[in-house]
Amino acid sequence: MNSAWAVIVGAAIALIGSVATPWIREALEGRRRLAEIAREDARVRKQELGIAIHDFMEALVEQLAGYNVGGVDQVALSKRSLMTSLDLGLLLESADMPVATIVASAAGTVATGGDASVLAANSLTSVLSAWRRGQISA
Repeated sequence: MNSAWAVIVGAAIALIGSVATPWIREALEGRRRLAEIAREDARVRKQELGIAIHDFMEALVEQLAGYNVGGVDQVALSKRSLMTSLDLGLLLESADMPVATIVASAAGTVATGGDASVLAANSLTSVLSAWRRGQISA
């Protein structure tokens, strides 16, 4: 009877091994793939944020420069600034929404065209750069 039980136990172990092992392997592989996708999404998002920040800051500088040049279409410059601000805002996640407030405030200050507009643009450059690098939180 001992050898019969040994055969049954051996068969059960082989069955469990042949059925359970692929399931376990599949579950671990699925988690690894999801983690890899999340890392890639974070990398792409960070890259897109960098582009959006660059475009937004470029639009603000164009708007600032337009105040000193005659014949410049201020409406077009303001529209470009607003649209690049929107692009940046669309890339933000819920936890990063305070950045949208900072951007809107600085854009509003730049839109006035006063002496504070240059200071606001310079400050925003530092803040957005440090935030994207992860040196400060939103």
